[in-house]
Amino acid sequence: MKILITGSNGLLGQKLIYALLNRTDISIIACARGENRITRKMVITLNPAI
Repeated sequence: MKILITGSNGLLGQKLIYALLNRTDISIIACARGENRITRKMVITLNPAI
């Protein structure tokens, strides 16, 4: 399953990504405006919103 998270630099977006990282049955695609504020190394695709 693929999950798209918009606003991944925000408080809720970051918490959601960290909560979903340990799941092996999903792929996370995160997009946000500005610089990446997620500090932990992750295996996700980070796409800045246009």
